[in-house]
Amino acid sequence: MPHVSDMMDLGVLKEEYKANKFENCFDVLYGRYKQVRRMRRDGSCFYRAFLFQLFEHCITNTQDRSLLEKVKRITDESKQDLMTNAGYDEIVIEDFYDSFKEAVDKLETVAPEIAADHLMALLSNNEGANYLIMYIRWLTACFLKKNAILYEDFVGGDIAGFCTREVEQLDVDADHL
Repeated sequence: MPHVSDMMDLGVLKEEYKANKFENCFDVLYGRYKQVRRMRRDGSCFYRAFLFQLFEHCITNTQDRSLLEKVKRITDESKQDLMTNAGYDEIVIEDFYDSFKEAVDKLETVAPEIAADHLMALLSNNEGANYLIMYIRWLTACFLKKNAILYEDFVGGDIAGFCTREVEQLDVDADHL
């Protein structure tokens, strides 16, 4: 299976989950969504799906660029945030930051009609996609560390340990996020 599939009818998933406790949920989902993209279940699928949807919205929403501008601003500030608030060394995150910033900056130039093709190529290339996914994992870990009081009881009290084991490791499922 590719990292990101083409759009498919939601009914495909309903059939897959037939006779499962989730089967009835598809009727509600189908009322709002008709199609879905599948992600390869490789531990990074949550982050890949999140980036795909976020980037696709930034590309296709040409009437309102506020989300794109917000993503660009957060990206610009994120390197310093990771070093100051999460304790990452610049030499460790620099290449990942550069790749992520380049991908975000390029969103503005991608034509909406080729958004899906662009993102499928971007997020299916394991080498390049892993840089983006790792960076978003670090941003997630930074958020959790900065807001530890909100999440420490949920993860057993040790946010730093949780981030090291569950968030900062490539190909580890985002089960508790």
